[in-house]
Formats: sequence, C-alpha cells, structure tokens
Amino acid sequence: PSQLDTLSQQSFPPCMQYLHQKLKEDHHLKHGGRMQYGLFLKGIGVSLEDAIEFWRSEFTKVMSTREFEQQYLYNIRHNYGKEGKRVSYSPFSCSKILKANGGVKQYDGCPFYLFNNTA
Repeated sequence: PSQLDTLSQQSFPPCMQYLHQKLKEDHHLKHGGRMQYGLFLKGIGVSLEDAIEFWRSEFTKVMSTREFEQQYLYNIRHNYGKEGKRVSYSPFSCSKILKANGGVKQYDGCPFYLFNNTA
C-alpha cells in the first residue's frame, strides 16, 4: 500500500488516478468508486490484507476503526471472494467504466466522459 501513491501517478490509467486522488482528498469513496478502484487494486496484485490496510488507513481519517470495520470491511472481503457467494470478482472493463454515470460526489466512471459531459 505504501507504493500506491507513486504508482497511481506514474502507472495507473486516468480513471484510477482520479479515484485515487479523490480518495486521498475526501478519505472516502462512494460504493461505485470503491468497487471500481478496489477491484482494480485487486487486479494489479494488491493482496486482501494490503487492501484492507490501505482502505482502513484512508477511511479512518474521517471515521473510527469500528465504523470502518462495521460498514466497509465486508465489501472489501466480498470483492476478494471471502464473503457472501465467495465469488472472486474481476476488475471492471473499460466499457463497464464508460457506462458508469456518477452522481454527486461519485467519482467512478471515465473522467474523460464525465468531464466532457459536465462542461
């Protein structure tokens, strides 16, 4: 997790750079953003343990550890196939990301598409 800031600036696609930036600014992402970014992190090889540490380190800047564990830990584990149906989900494709239409404070989707449609 300590390398994600550098990697996000140097190697991530723009949609993931944008989500990383917004997570660092707000210390939170809404569900669509968490799914899109969380599955991307999984897809690039971030382990479940490191993913939990990463999300916890950001979210607990604006909430307690207990709140994080009660409200968000299950979904992280679910994405890795450790909860629920125990399906190991894949990262979103570009076509799926293009179809996302975020609302207020929702940063998922394609930033090129989102920025072009808000101008």
